Amino acid sequence: MKNYLFAITCIALLILTPVKAQKKKQNIFKELFGVSVQETSDKFDGTTTYQMEGNRVFSQLSGTNALGNLIFGTDAPTFKTFLNLEKQVLKNGAYELAILFKVEADNEQFAKVMEGESLIFLLDYERFDLTTKGSYNSDFDIDIGGVSSVTNARYAISEDQLEKINSSDKVEFRIILDSYQSGAAEGRDKNEQYLDGEFNKKNKRVWNEFEVDYLND
Repeated sequence: MKNYLFAITCIALLILTPVKAQKKKQNIFKELFGVSVQETSDKFDGTTTYQMEGNRVFSQLSGTNALGNLIFGTDAPTFKTFLNLEKQVLKNGAYELAILFKVEADNEQFAKVMEGESLIFLLDYERFDLTTKGSYNSDFDIDIGGVSSVTNARYAISEDQLEKINSSDKVEFRIILDSYQSGAAEGRDKNEQYLDGEFNKKNKRVWNEFEVDYLND
């Protein structure tokens, strides 16, 4: 009888105990995909930034002389390409959205991003272009974990454009490079080179989750 009363009491407590509201999901994919969202605040300008990190996308070098660079180079280059999202909330409550492009290369390769309309999306085969001011925070003479260069670029994007990307079944992209270098400086190739790629299910999922968590308040 005592065990029965104890069980009834436990059930009643579970029913009556209020459930805490679930916090906004942050770093939801960290364990599964290595993708996270970092929140930082700047007390001087009053901004708060939510920045995705680690969303690696498949890409490969294409364009004029790309095949020759790959075949006749001493080692085949490897590019690690990332397309992350960023939301920056301003002091007045307005916010700006951006796509953050990052590419890491090895075997003494580097790639600079072309200024202007250099990010092209094909969304279910419909094209639109995004603009950047060019590469920033780039380093072409490093040796960390097999990486010999890092290049970054920022592309402003509207909420409607992000929604269009996230609602597309097939998302392809092209990054137009300003220059591609293989080996010594005199080997720089100023012909048009591209990094072409396509979103997989993981890439689409993390972008959709970012939109749900940080734009649909």
